[in-house]
Amino acid sequence: SRRAVSITIDPSIDNYEDDIPCLQHLAINVYDNHLIMEVLFRSNDIRYAFVPNMYALMNLQLYMGHELGITAGDMYYTCYNPHWKLK
Repeated sequence: SRRAVSITIDPSIDNYEDDIPCLQHLAINVYDNHLIMEVLFRSNDIRYAFVPNMYALMNLQLYMGHELGITAGDMYYTCYNPHWKLK
């Protein structure tokens, strides 16, 4: 389906929070029997969060493909504000 879209931000709640979700948008499409995932991050800490985020998203994509009986295909990653947070 081209309607499988998840939006992880709720302005009625998140406008009043100090920390809002970094992952804002997740779209799933099937093309040529491949599950394609498009992710949009508002912000992503490249040093500490990028690898765990990608690992989790890749596993989600593999799981969904398995459940649907199709192959996981490409993942398209967009981040508006990649940064390197120092601790």
